[in-house]
Amino acid sequence: MQNIFITKISKYFFYLILLIIPSLISGPFLPDLIISTIAIMYMYLCARNNKIFFFQKYIFAFYVSFLLYIIIILFNSSYPQLSTLSSLFYFRFLLFSLGLALILSENYQFLRNFLLTNLIVISFISFDLIFQYFFKKNLFGMKILDLNNRLSGLFGDELIAGSFISRLFFIGLIYFLITFNFKSNYQKLLFILYLMLVTAAVFFTGERTAFFIVCFNIFLIFFSIKKFRKLILYFIILIIFLFSFLNFVVPNFGKRMFDGTKEQILGNKRIIIFSEHYESHYKIALKMFEDKPFFGHGVKSFREACKNPKYYVENGCATHPHNFYIQLLAETGLVGCSFLLFFYFFIIKRFLTFFFKKEKSNYDYVKLILYQVIIVNFWPAQPFGNFFNNWLNIILYIPIGLLILFESNNLKYNFLPTKKI
Repeated sequence: MQNIFITKISKYFFYLILLIIPSLISGPFLPDLIISTIAIMYMYLCARNNKIFFFQKYIFAFYVSFLLYIIIILFNSSYPQLSTLSSLFYFRFLLFSLGLALILSENYQFLRNFLLTNLIVISFISFDLIFQYFFKKNLFGMKILDLNNRLSGLFGDELIAGSFISRLFFIGLIYFLITFNFKSNYQKLLFILYLMLVTAAVFFTGERTAFFIVCFNIFLIFFSIKKFRKLILYFIILIIFLFSFLNFVVPNFGKRMFDGTKEQILGNKRIIIFSEHYESHYKIALKMFEDKPFFGHGVKSFREACKNPKYYVENGCATHPHNFYIQLLAETGLVGCSFLLFFYFFIIKRFLTFFFKKEKSNYDYVKLILYQVIIVNFWPAQPFGNFFNNWLNIILYIPIGLLILFESNNLKYNFLPTKKI
């Protein structure tokens, strides 16, 4: 009776899950409402069935320890009014991931439709950005608003389209992996075109971090998934040819991506970490860390602490320091940052376990993609958004939810060939 009940309620919440990624276009409120509802649903199902679904004990203990820690340091926070909500309700992101895994585990069509729907969404947003690049307005007539001609597409005045695509394009790769056998030229062509579409779109946005994320993911896929290597080589040849052609026919093509990067890093005849602005943020955050090295100043405290004269660095004040690890050092201290470092090394270890596995099934390849996505998403040497930002956390926890699904033994269907490759 319990499993029947879960199956029935999952059908209703599946439609809510389909809206998660499209809703991210609207801003932070609607997707946060959706994932909070899914988190509540997950807790209700656990309580009704007297069972915690998809949760291993050691992971539960680790995550709860982090949650308790950021709540405890509220009492030591320099700005509790900024820290309270983010600290008390951060747990909803993992519950959302668990709810996502539970619902998608019920029915293969749920998973397939989830992946296909969002593949279409990501492809459409990518095409819309490319259209905006060449015609100076997107398919809905929205013009380029940024003075440096950076694209935003459907995101309006928010320059986050590249970040959105770069962190979610892996969904299309998983869909191809679980539905295609790659024996037909049609399937191979779709795979290559998809990679070209998202890579070109992210490049045109001018978001350097997003372009790095796409390239890094493709680089890891090339070495970790044997069946994709030849296709990726074709993709690399075609994208180089495309960019070379556009460099001749489009004025200032790639100026921001290449010349802008060079100017920012070597602008003052010395090597700068990403840019002068980012370097200034890091300097303030490290000064904060030196002041309170063990427990930090409190979650989301950087935006106010940076105004303190003793931490002053020219152009250094912002809402966050633009690096997860440096932010956690400043706001939660060595103890808080150690949780993220432990998680990161654990993910790398699991990735290497599957990477060096002699015979790999399609299940292993899916896990490799998800582990590498998380590795790239949390790669220390890149600028980040705010670690406690709702919109960004939803994106970061989607691959975690899918990884929980594929790593579990709770699947009620077998949809991937188990033949070794």
